[in-house]
Amino acid sequence: MYRFNKRPVKGMKTLISSGLVANSPEAVAKFICEEPGLSRSAVGDFFGEADEFSQQVLQTYSANFDFTDASLDQSLRLFLLSFRIPGTPALGLVLSPSCVCMYTHAPSLLAYMMR
Repeated sequence: MYRFNKRPVKGMKTLISSGLVANSPEAVAKFICEEPGLSRSAVGDFFGEADEFSQQVLQTYSANFDFTDASLDQSLRLFLLSFRIPGTPALGLVLSPSCVCMYTHAPSLLAYMMR
């Protein structure tokens, strides 16, 4: 956990190679959801990486949220309270999977915004 909080991508590779976390997006997303000692900033840095594995983990992580019956601002707050976005360039990268999940759970939520 300490290594993840210091250098998220390298720390996750260490956790996977040592067998503490399985090498799958589902296992890593579960670890991030359930491990209480992870830094929100480190989680955001991990999700802000453009590599394929980090993005698969982010998609799996996003799918764990249930946005049914939530307003757009409630949905965004719920999602964004779980980690810190690492900066403006990563904003779209991080929000895209959550928007897909929001649309899946509540299509009218985003359809209203598109009018």
